[in-house]
Amino acid sequence: MCSSDLDLYVNYYLNAKNYDKAFEYGDKLFALDPDNFANAVNMVRAAQEKGDSDKLLSYGAKAADILKRYKASSVPDEEKKRNLENAHDNIVYVQQLIFNGAYQTKDPTKRAAQLVQFAQMFPDSPYADQAMGVAAASYRQTQNTPKMLEVANGLLAKDPNNIGMLLLLADYYSEKGEQLDKAEADAKKATAALADAKKPEGVTDEQWQQQVSLQKGLALSALGQVNIQKKNNAGAVENLKAASPLLKGDAGSYARNQYRLGYALLNLKKVQEAKQAFTEAASVDSPYKQPSLDKLKAMSG
Repeated sequence: MCSSDLDLYVNYYLNAKNYDKAFEYGDKLFALDPDNFANAVNMVRAAQEKGDSDKLLSYGAKAADILKRYKASSVPDEEKKRNLENAHDNIVYVQQLIFNGAYQTKDPTKRAAQLVQFAQMFPDSPYADQAMGVAAASYRQTQNTPKMLEVANGLLAKDPNNIGMLLLLADYYSEKGEQLDKAEADAKKATAALADAKKPEGVTDEQWQQQVSLQKGLALSALGQVNIQKKNNAGAVENLKAASPLLKGDAGSYARNQYRLGYALLNLKKVQEAKQAFTEAASVDSPYKQPSLDKLKAMSG
């Protein structure tokens, strides 16, 4: 069977949503024509529609290798440039599908590994830094601190004002009670970077406003936690109170902030205000619900 016949079969089965058959004929087409980028696009699409993240990554790697070989080929520069420009939309489409597929992987360890793999396959992709940012946060979630620090510091080496990574490190160190000066500096740097941040394409004004508010709130909450660790409870109360309304949209961050606030107020012997803060922390479903209820119980006892 020639490659054009195989291509017809791939498209037929892809449109019929018979993905296993599409893969079967797509693999036969690759055996005949390993540099067929249109086939790589079809295979990535089929894997994404089937929801198979392993196949998505393996066909994504094929697409990346095809592009790498083409860029290194002896095709004249003018022609190469023109062909890559013509393929631009398909290249971004493939990257978007792979990034989204990896991003939606439920298991945080697997998600992190897939996102790092994606960023290595497509280092020039507009999604590469975002992928590494989500990977770092996923490593934090699984408490794989060495990998989290490696990815976060790698991103900051490329982009010293990466707000997500500055906040991640400020949050991590303030919570751990380690490198408090660095945590404070990173939180302040993130706040300054937020003031100059530009709204990305495809994000509504409302979504952007929510994101900026949340990130400002996280920076202030990290500063408040640094203050608590440094025994500056008055400074902590000021920062945590300012963070409070900004974090309302994120239950976990809000509860943690109010728990910290209750703690700082208790250290200042402001018992009624502390009770109020612990009550607010207990009012939303989060890991801070039970500790807050325990605190309230101990205080009323």
